[in-house]
Amino acid sequence: MFNLFFKKKSRSQLNDWEVDLMLNTFKLLGRDYEKFEEQITRGIIKSVRLYKQFPDYLSFGLNVKLLNEYEKKLENYFEIGGLSVFDITSKSFIPFSVECDNGLIFGYTMLTPKNFMPDLNKINVTNQIKILKGEDEFNKIKHIFTNEEISKINKSDVYEVILDNKTYYHIKDFEDGDFLGIDINKNIYIINHDPYEVILQKNSFLSYL
Repeated sequence: MFNLFFKKKSRSQLNDWEVDLMLNTFKLLGRDYEKFEEQITRGIIKSVRLYKQFPDYLSFGLNVKLLNEYEKKLENYFEIGGLSVFDITSKSFIPFSVECDNGLIFGYTMLTPKNFMPDLNKINVTNQIKILKGEDEFNKIKHIFTNEEISKINKSDVYEVILDNKTYYHIKDFEDGDFLGIDINKNIYIINHDPYEVILQKNSFLSYL
């Protein structure tokens, strides 16, 4: 969901309750989400990452071996909203949402009150809603692709990136944090972050998918 140009905060240590909150939530969500329950049970969540631009969002650092086993690159990004957990300190239910992408648990969003202490036996999923994301950005440039290219693009990976006053569209990440970009004229670029470079490519678009 987030690219390398977003600044990270320092916390990487999981709180004791975070994995259990995710696990108990997916147990309650039922059979449609069993694969997420399974990957969490097997220990896929290893750490958390915070982003200054999104103070209420925490993304998970994942076990690479399990990531490779469960990842489905063409499964779209979605959010499960309408969730809440009871906070013992404030004696109220605190709303949260869970983010998933490429068939993986990706992170969660929650505005935690001071001295937050969740009761993991009081998670409410009654008002759950699955929100698909990414289609709007993809639809802006859908017309430049062939049907074969569209079949190989994860639509939720597509979003605008403005660099040096030029608009690029993020298509996919590479393992080293660099990514494949394209402009509205279908010029293809590898965009590196260290050192920062935007490199025009000559190979066919399909060769990168």
